[in-house]
Amino acid sequence: MAAMQQAAELRRAKEQFVSNLHGTTKWEVFCVVSCLPLCLLIAAYAEAWVAARGRATGKALSRALLGLPKFWFEFGLVVVPQLLLLMSLAPAEPAFLLLFLLWGSLALKLWMKLGHSPGSRQHMAHMLAHISAPRKRFVSVFRGGVMLTTCLAILGVDFAAFPRRYAKAEAYGTGLMDVGVGAVVWAGGLVSAASSAAAAAAQPAAAALESRAGKHRGSWAGVWGQRLGRGLRAALPLVVLGGGRLVSTWAVGYQQHVGEYGLSWNFFWSIAAVSLATLALPVPPAWLGPVGLAVSAAHQALLSSDLRLAGLMPGHGTTPAAAAAHGSGAPPVLLPVPGSLGAWLHAELPAEQRAALGFLTANKEGLGSLPGYWALHLLGAALGRQLAAGCAAAAAQGRACLAAGGNAGGGSSRAAAAVGESGNSSSSSSGSSSGGPMRLMLAWNRNMLALFLAANLLTGAVNLSINTLAVGRWGARSIVGLYMLVLCGLAVLLDSAGVTLKPW
Repeated sequence: MAAMQQAAELRRAKEQFVSNLHGTTKWEVFCVVSCLPLCLLIAAYAEAWVAARGRATGKALSRALLGLPKFWFEFGLVVVPQLLLLMSLAPAEPAFLLLFLLWGSLALKLWMKLGHSPGSRQHMAHMLAHISAPRKRFVSVFRGGVMLTTCLAILGVDFAAFPRRYAKAEAYGTGLMDVGVGAVVWAGGLVSAASSAAAAAAQPAAAALESRAGKHRGSWAGVWGQRLGRGLRAALPLVVLGGGRLVSTWAVGYQQHVGEYGLSWNFFWSIAAVSLATLALPVPPAWLGPVGLAVSAAHQALLSSDLRLAGLMPGHGTTPAAAAAHGSGAPPVLLPVPGSLGAWLHAELPAEQRAALGFLTANKEGLGSLPGYWALHLLGAALGRQLAAGCAAAAAQGRACLAAGGNAGGGSSRAAAAVGESGNSSSSSSGSSSGGPMRLMLAWNRNMLALFLAANLLTGAVNLSINTLAVGRWGARSIVGLYMLVLCGLAVLLDSAGVTLKPW
């Protein structure tokens, strides 16, 4: 009995540890988020420099660094700085400024070197090949970086070494972890079918096929039913994962931060709802941006409007004393009436009271955020479509400049002639994470959902094994570092084996 009481008290302490937080400034969030791409660029430059020095001089230190597996090189220069930054070793602003100055000096040196190098045209041809590839590597790196940082934070936040201002803000404010789900949803929109130029090109043909199918069925309902069926099939694995997470957390008595998604809602169901809405309610490619902005504006208007929510809050106004005096069984509900939808969503409501108020009120935070997530997904798809068109135009202009420069120099440049061939080879190999810098991020991008699921399982195992609140700063850094090493190793292992784990 004493052990059960102690476990319940620890659970409440962990829930309180991540509750009632107010975030930090947007500038600090920007500084923390920007450190990852700066570390990636510096790591890419350092790797190239070490390789060049090792071949040119043959020094022992250069040969030793060159002999290190590239996994350790990138883990040490990319993941470890993020770990130390998020676990309170250094303030974000000075770290960002230092990394920015270092990157700026390296970029300037590299630019001056390439400008006077006889191989500068070959470098330009290689860059144009990557830009014109169907799968943009910089988008894959961004998606992988988002998931890596998210997984680092979901365990780090349980330790005292993780600054409370970086955790999710409870009601109003901005924390680093508030970027999490929104960034994942937006990154998913960047690579969605609607964002690709191929999807736009296939739109008329698909519309014609659906029109003919609709004629055979006699109405548009058949076409919409097919779309809804595809959406349900795509969302079903995520629904199953969300249900499994719900059952497992209840079975082991895991702590619940009800102010994040609600009593039973979770991340997987939010992603499933966005996936279902995207497939069941298709938006023409040209309208992705306007519709996304309209949905976002309508959502914000609802959050700010006075909807007189008395009907949604049974038992409002009943205090515990009044309920006892009148024999009323209605639970006290501390929610504002009248008030805006935003005030209702942000109102604090203990888990014990949520179950008695129905599914909507019990999960108001998770359900109320869905329109905003769908808007982010549509805006990400719109940006992805613009990137595809813009990169194609930029690559075409670059090829024209290389060809013109080669002809002006008295003959066709070998670099200009090779642009087409290198573009084709890059297109055929762009799905692989081998070769080139930033392969760790590409490996994370390849199995985002599987790695996130593994991160959740490891986070649960750590929290059930130790009292994270009592762990010191360097102990926390060591545990989170080992956890990230396991996840990064799993990402690289799956990528090296050519395995892509997707439930659909």
